[in-house]
Amino acid sequence: MDVRLRLTDGVAWPVIGLSAALLTVADAAAQGNAETDRAAVEALYHATNGPGWIDSTNWLTAAPLGEWFGVTTENGRVTGLSLLGNGLSGPIPPELANLATLRELLLWGNELSGPIPPELANLASLQYLALDRNELSGPIPPELADLANLQNLLLTLNDLSGPIPPELANLANLQELRLNRNGLSGPIPPELANLTNLDLLHLSGNELSGPIPPELANLANLEYLYLSDNELSGPIPPELANLANLRDLMLDGNELHGPIPAWLGNLTNLRILSLSRNALTGPIPGSLGNLTNLQSLRLYANPLTGPLPQSLTQLSLLRFFWVHFTRACAPVDAAFQAWVGTIQNFRGTTCGQDPASSFTDATLTPGRTGVRPIHIYELRQLVNTVRATCELPRFPWTDPDPTITIGETPIKAVHLTELRTALAQAYGACSLTPPTYTDPAIVRGRTPIKAVHWTELRNAGIRALDAAAR
Repeated sequence: MDVRLRLTDGVAWPVIGLSAALLTVADAAAQGNAETDRAAVEALYHATNGPGWIDSTNWLTAAPLGEWFGVTTENGRVTGLSLLGNGLSGPIPPELANLATLRELLLWGNELSGPIPPELANLASLQYLALDRNELSGPIPPELADLANLQNLLLTLNDLSGPIPPELANLANLQELRLNRNGLSGPIPPELANLTNLDLLHLSGNELSGPIPPELANLANLEYLYLSDNELSGPIPPELANLANLRDLMLDGNELHGPIPAWLGNLTNLRILSLSRNALTGPIPGSLGNLTNLQSLRLYANPLTGPLPQSLTQLSLLRFFWVHFTRACAPVDAAFQAWVGTIQNFRGTTCGQDPASSFTDATLTPGRTGVRPIHIYELRQLVNTVRATCELPRFPWTDPDPTITIGETPIKAVHLTELRTALAQAYGACSLTPPTYTDPAIVRGRTPIKAVHWTELRNAGIRALDAAAR
């Protein structure tokens, strides 16, 4: 669900050049012509290493602009630029603002760098702006709020920083806002609740903090809400119960606390509900059994307790159910176990079962089974669950979980040392007796990483989770 290329008939009206005062859109349309359009797209070619593009057919030739690769025209004027994954590098030239009849600007999947030119804000009829999957940096220009006709704003997977401009709430026609996987910080602006036409809000993978604004409940048309992997805190606001059209709700990887709200069972259009890796407590509410369209339910790595409710057996479409690294467990009765058997991917424990069975590898054999990234990732989830139970925040790991998960980072001594430190802090906060380890210190370059290090940490984490929750 990451990038949806809906090539709409959107309209994008750019700005006038930088060398003089910016003109109005009407002035641009009146004064611009095919020659000024040609100059603007040539500026894009020169600024973004045109000779290095994957496809530059007809660029800088005398051919009509509509025959240049990726350029769409109407009546000789440029209405669309679609250069997706075409090897562009360098800055976005502000001269693009001179394309007075541009409708779509689709430049995602390149190596564009530098700031987003605020001059793009003068593209008054722009409906689709896709700059995602580049290397753009700096803040999101608040001037983009002047794009009154914008329907799709995609800035995913860049290096953007700073707060989300509350001015974006002026984009009254916006349907899709994707700002995920950047370095954005600060609170989620409650003003975004004014985007009443929004059907998708994707802010995951940033450094956003503070509570989830209850004002988001005003987004009556919202179908997809992704706020995962931030630093959001507080309870899940009850006002979100008004989002009756939600299909996907992903709040995992934050510091949310309190119980799982029973009112979630009223959001009967949900297909995906992900609340994992938070500090949610208490039993799983039986009302979740009302979510008969649910296909994926992820609750793992929370200090939840008690048996899973029997009502969950009504979820006949459920294919993914992850409830491991909690103290919740599946009832042992035959009917419930038969239902669990119908789930394509179930991760959890049966009541009375060894919690170690929740791990990818229940045991590591010395000399045969090495410690892998997935083992470190799972230990981190377990330890963070213990920390949440002891009312401590998530630990700031040296290598973030996404990196260690996909195996891009070799296992290092610091990974195990940090796990011991994070767990020791939880033991202290909950007044538990700390564990002892085979190697009291793991020294980089001197202490080989062994299976016993993982086993001891796993067992210590399981004991702590059980003791802390009592």
